[in-house]
Amino acid sequence: MVSLDPLTIIALTCVFVLGLFVGLYIRKITYYCLRLRGKIAALIIASILLYLAFHGYQLYTASREIELTGVSIPLALALDLHWRNPTSSPIEIERLSYEVYANDRLVAYGSLKDYTLPPNSETPIRISVENMDFDSIRLSSRYRPGFLKLVKGIITIKGVVDIPLKFFGVLKAITLSIPYEYSITPSTPTKPDSVTTLLTLNPPPSNVTEGSTVTFTGKLIRADTNAGIAGVEILIVDSDPVGLDVIASGTTNSEGAFSIAWTAKPTDTTDRTVEAYAVFRGSSYWDPAWSPTTPPGYYVIWVESNQSGS
Repeated sequence: MVSLDPLTIIALTCVFVLGLFVGLYIRKITYYCLRLRGKIAALIIASILLYLAFHGYQLYTASREIELTGVSIPLALALDLHWRNPTSSPIEIERLSYEVYANDRLVAYGSLKDYTLPPNSETPIRISVENMDFDSIRLSSRYRPGFLKLVKGIITIKGVVDIPLKFFGVLKAITLSIPYEYSITPSTPTKPDSVTTLLTLNPPPSNVTEGSTVTFTGKLIRADTNAGIAGVEILIVDSDPVGLDVIASGTTNSEGAFSIAWTAKPTDTTDRTVEAYAVFRGSSYWDPAWSPTTPPGYYVIWVESNQSGS
């Protein structure tokens, strides 16, 4: 047996009465509609436009009221952006772009799609900083390896939230692009049980011939026990102010040691030097690390041409 609530019963009753009325007076209704069809059409169009304008204003107002109320760091390579929706309507986020700055240096960026902020609630949206630019971090003297564990400076997150205005929840009219910015100054470890790591890259040869094989060796250990960390990826990177220029990679063995081969070649069109250093990106448990950590923060390798007369 189907159970109906009182409002549904009233609605069905109204529909039945309206249908009965139309059936009894269909001729007269048709006659008057034909006479007044122009005015009726104008009235209907005006009513629709008025509703759409009012509905659009409601959506616009609601979208402008969302705000970024806080940022937390639950993992070594992630940030949670806490968005508050104080309105009684759910807010759909079509796209959220973000840039993460460490002491005014861009260290990570990205975008997310298709999120919904429930009404009258605060929702954390997690962003990844796994693509962090280690060159930019290393250039800031206020940071040490594992900067997301204990930051001696300011982290700023800024970007744009794209919110579509949809009539009836389906018809997309326009997209609102709302900029945001939030800064934090962490002073305590963000993940107490995360482990600081130490990475050592042994000095490579300073002069090599193009096409020859260069082997980068070193070791990754726990800072607290000096035990090797096995089975993680180590990147060999050419220092580049534009981004993370990976030239080779490998995995640590059971003792945390690595041996990574690289076929020597210039990485820039302007010179034949390679400024190489090693990077461990870290994880939710291990802090990131790099080597060397002393200035200038890399080993310079000159790649000689293997062509005669050059």
